[in-house]
Amino acid sequence: MTKANLFYLKITRNLTILKELIVQERYVELNNNYSYLLNFSEYHDLSSAVKFNLEALSNKIIEKEFGTCIISIDKINKVLNKRIYEFECHRNWMSLSNTTDDNIKFCSECAKNVFKVNSIAEYEKRSILGQCVFYTEPVKLVDNTNSCTITEIHEGLLGLPLGINDIHETDSELPFKS
Repeated sequence: MTKANLFYLKITRNLTILKELIVQERYVELNNNYSYLLNFSEYHDLSSAVKFNLEALSNKIIEKEFGTCIISIDKINKVLNKRIYEFECHRNWMSLSNTTDDNIKFCSECAKNVFKVNSIAEYEKRSILGQCVFYTEPVKLVDNTNSCTITEIHEGLLGLPLGINDIHETDSELPFKS
């Protein structure tokens, strides 16, 4: 797993959170957190097209074009997931079968265990072992009255991670063009 893959993993997690805030009409939290959730300036390995798309998405949030935001987030995540997962699963965590361990579920479709991971270190470990993962690192959000944490998102972020140094560049499929 390369450093860039890990950046893309965090970006897709943050984009999924933004989408949830829009869908749930939690606009106060969206306005207070979008710039933090889209701030990846310290990640120098991101392509200019990815950076441009994050900036364009930020502008769409400012302009309150939420329908465009949802469609764009889905498109950006689809592109970035190709850089994270060898196989991105279309199922969600809640639809998988329970096991005796709360952090492991069984996928009857591919007959594999899926490991719930909540840190980059655990994600990297499962990636090296070639195990399917559900990535759900908690994120602190701020609204005007208090602090809240989105601890779990049940969509996306589930699949078999790419191996070390595997990456598929797919910038041409991003929704915003510079």
